[in-house]
Amino acid sequence: MTKQELKNRYDRLGPLPERGWDLTWVDRVRTFEDFLNNGSKTAALHRSVQIVYSSTEAYERECRGLAPELHDLILEAFPLTAEEKTSLEEWRSELDFI
Repeated sequence: MTKQELKNRYDRLGPLPERGWDLTWVDRVRTFEDFLNNGSKTAALHRSVQIVYSSTEAYERECRGLAPELHDLILEAFPLTAEEKTSLEEWRSELDFI
């Protein structure tokens, strides 16, 4: 996806939700510039957080549910790298051990 295609999709999201003083992952990517600068870290955060949620439904409600379209765009725009995949698999196996 080109930068312009990404910007067009980001712009089509419309206004992003605000929660007042309670900062969320949405605030890390509130502008397109922030999306470009923080999107990779935010995507990695989402992937790691998914591991520790008690259920898919809880993750959908509490994390993705804040801005579903933005969440999905971040994961699409910043795909999982081989290094991140290895790290997540190691962490998942450690959690399974505990």
